[in-house]
Amino acid sequence: MQFDVLHALITAALILATFAVAKRMGIIGGENRRFNWKLAGMIFGVVLIFNVIWSFTGSN
Repeated sequence: MQFDVLHALITAALILATFAVAKRMGIIGGENRRFNWKLAGMIFGVVLIFNVIWSFTGSN
């Protein structure tokens, strides 16, 4: 298994950007800090799309 630092950094940036978008949309925030399925779905979708795109770029 290969550890790709660039892939990890971009994934982290995308997750942080997803948190920012979710906060701006009002999905997260306030005192309620329970598990949020909407946020989990958003992060899953973003990371899934990024990994599909990354696999086709041939950056191995």
